[in-house]
Formats: sequence, C-alpha cells, structure tokens
Amino acid sequence: MAKSLSVTSRAYKRTGTKFTLPAGSYVVKASYYGFGKVEAIRDINIVAGENREINLGLPIGMFKPKALLSGNNLQHIRNISWSIISKNSISNNDNRKLNLDNDKPIAMAPGDYILNTHLGNIKQHSHVRIRHGEMTSHSLILRGGIVSARVWHDRNKTLPENQLSVSIYTHADYYQKKVKGKYVPKVYQSGNILSASTILAEGNYVLQVTEPIHHKKLLTKDIEVNDGDKKIIQLVLPE
Repeated sequence: MAKSLSVTSRAYKRTGTKFTLPAGSYVVKASYYGFGKVEAIRDINIVAGENREINLGLPIGMFKPKALLSGNNLQHIRNISWSIISKNSISNNDNRKLNLDNDKPIAMAPGDYILNTHLGNIKQHSHVRIRHGEMTSHSLILRGGIVSARVWHDRNKTLPENQLSVSIYTHADYYQKKVKGKYVPKVYQSGNILSASTILAEGNYVLQVTEPIHHKKLLTKDIEVNDGDKKIIQLVLPE
C-alpha cells in the first residue's frame, strides 16, 4: 500500500517544499485553501539514492475586480465591500466576504460565482466565471453620486458638531414610515459636516437635522441624487 504524503500550498506559486524519504511508493497531494479548496494529486515511486522533483499544477484562477463610481474617476475606493457566492451553492450561508483592495487580484477555485458589491447604500450584483490558469478582470460601474453638506446658524457661522446630528433617509421610507410613527432605518448619520466621501445611490432622500440632547428636529430638506452627481448642500437653520 502506498504511503501518503501531503504538501499544502497557501500561495499561488511554487512552494519548494523538500522531503527526505525512504524508498517506496507515495501519494503526493498539494492543496490550496483560498476561496474554494483545490487539490492536485500524483502517485510516485521513490528509488533509493534518487533525487526527485515533482511539479504539481494547482487548478487555480485569478480574479481582479475593479469598481468605478459613474461620473468620477475613482479607481481605488477604500470603503467598497465585496462578497461572493458560488452559483452551485445550495445555501446563502456560503456567501463570503472578500478582503481585497479595489483592482487587486485574488486566487480562487475555478467556477461560476455571483459577486455582490456594496458601496455606501449602492448595491450591485454581477456574474463571474473563474477559469483555471487565467486572470479574470471584472470591471463594473456603480451608479450614484457624492454628497456633502454643512449646517449653519447663518451664512457666517457653522454649528459645533456635538450640538446636532445629521441623518439621511430614503424619501419613500421617511414619508411612508416616519410620519406614521414607525421606525425608519437611516442611510447615513454624522455630525454637522457630511464627509465628501458620502456616497449615495441615485434616488430621492430626506436630510434631517436634529439637536441630539433633546431629540429636537430642527430642519428637513428633500434632496435628489443623480448618477454622477457631486453635490455640496448648504443648510441654514431657522432662527
């Protein structure tokens, strides 16, 4: 019976692993545990005094996703969230988050996948096929805009951030749920200055300013975000 020898690789490159073995028959196995497990197996015979070099090619493909926000040349958006699920999966529990940078490759087992991309409240799904020995580059355009805002007492004086809170709701949620006393999930919440990287899917929203200590609503404003927008919203509180 053959003796079993297992060589595990965790990188898409030669491992250069060396073993000193007595003469005999062996099974050499190399495994890669990236996204999906792949293996290469070979039966070998070792003769006394022989030096053998075994090359095992793992059936791995490389995947490089790249996302751009429409209307802006944003090739390296840091807050993109990626997750992927095999199309052969029988359960959404196999949906895994990918820890990778935009436009950077990752090794994966060959197969058909569904890629879920999240940026702010923008969500997009696409189909990806990974092939053995190939680099699959996948580019997608995310439709949305960049919104920034500042709240003022008047045109010359902004409020300190700890004196108020700025929240954004979808237009439909705000007017269909909030006015009826139902809980409405916020799309975004911050102090009085919304970051220039606040990215929203195209659509209609309600921006609400409140005084957080007493939960007092100070101002609401309907805003529209179009594909490719880059908006700066100035809000002046009523006296």
